[in-house]
Amino acid sequence: MEEISLPQKDWGIFGKLVDEFEIQYLNPLHIHYPPWPGGNRFLSLYETNWGTKIIATRGFSNFSLSSIHEFYLETTDHIADFGSSWCANVIYEVGAVIPKVSDFKQRLEKFNYLSFQCFINDAPLEWTLDSPNGNIGLFLGLPHQHLKITKTSFIPVNVKLLRPKELQYILDNGQSGRQKLANLFAQTQLPGLSSITRQSLM
Repeated sequence: MEEISLPQKDWGIFGKLVDEFEIQYLNPLHIHYPPWPGGNRFLSLYETNWGTKIIATRGFSNFSLSSIHEFYLETTDHIADFGSSWCANVIYEVGAVIPKVSDFKQRLEKFNYLSFQCFINDAPLEWTLDSPNGNIGLFLGLPHQHLKITKTSFIPVNVKLLRPKELQYILDNGQSGRQKLANLFAQTQLPGLSSITRQSLM
């Protein structure tokens, strides 16, 4: 994929920007999508310096509004069309939910790991849990060996796609379930990596 010369902000220190699109405020497709604290709403695809791909938000962080986080999903899966990829869909949903959580910063500082559910149409059946709160589970807050040692103007927050049994374990066990899963993820080579072919740890 041809490199695109677009503003990279701080994510660019982790790799090469290869694609990006804006969630435009005046686009009818996004008319009910919430504003982000930073004003802009971009999803960006990077090829990292260590051989993975990062799909990241650009526009969440705004220190004057005490918004200090940007969100990313990391994968090694092939991405043929970034805009319609499952990875972009996941981060798009994160961007729709987090602005509605007024105490997100405080929750993350208190618990270290958070999880939530969202609805994603046409998601693979093997990744779907039948639940009124959302068919897809996401895990937030896993550390990253490369990102945690690099100073940026925001705090990167990992978003990991959960398998249905992992999500069900969290629903059954709450914060202790999140901690148990975090411990299991930590035993893998890249704890925060997401893939539609990943096997469940539960």
